[in-house]
Amino acid sequence: MRMMLMRRTNQKSEDVPKGMRAVVKKRRVMTAMRRNATEEGENLNNIWEKFELKLNDWVTTTLPTIVSEVIKSIAGEAVKKHIDEYVSSTEFKKSLGESIDFDSQQLRDEIKSINTELKTGLMELKNEVNMLKNENDNLEQYTRRCNIRIYGIPEAPTESTDDIVISFLQKELGVTISEVDISRSHRVGKKTNIARPIIIRFTKQSYDIEETTLTKTEWSVSIQDSRRPYTDKKTTFEIFT
Repeated sequence: MRMMLMRRTNQKSEDVPKGMRAVVKKRRVMTAMRRNATEEGENLNNIWEKFELKLNDWVTTTLPTIVSEVIKSIAGEAVKKHIDEYVSSTEFKKSLGESIDFDSQQLRDEIKSINTELKTGLMELKNEVNMLKNENDNLEQYTRRCNIRIYGIPEAPTESTDDIVISFLQKELGVTISEVDISRSHRVGKKTNIARPIIIRFTKQSYDIEETTLTKTEWSVSIQDSRRPYTDKKTTFEIFT
């Protein structure tokens, strides 16, 4: 019995029946298929997880922007349509016309008010200018009351008009004055071949020379008033030699 068992145990695989070998092969194939299916399932899970991540990212970032743009576009078209309808409506045209009429009337009133203010200001300015002009004329006339102008005295290349005037008044008119009585004297006009007149401004204290002496002289004495013709106000005395 022992010898028989030993022989059975040492039998080679070729001695296994064909049916048994088919079963073993089938089991091996099924095991490999299960292993492949498991790996493929894991790959599918990984792919799905990545897809979910991409989808969530698109939903949270890109989708809101698209929705917002769509809403803006739709809303913009709706608003534009509403505005176009309102602008073309009779109500808007009437309201616009009333507004323009009101603004035009308000503008006319403002312009009228400004014109009135300008006319008033211009009139006041004219009055002030006339007043200042009169004051200046009066001041000028008052200043000229101390002036005399002497014609016909020969002109020298180098001369002192103060000395000429003092000598002339003493010799020809018998009027004695000194340099303190003369505020200023000089020739008048551009230098030519004809002797230029001398104008003399006396000091205020010497004004009585004109009033008491020059008006009584036998010399040709005239009165000049540059402000206006036909005046009885004495300004610059003129003496013609």
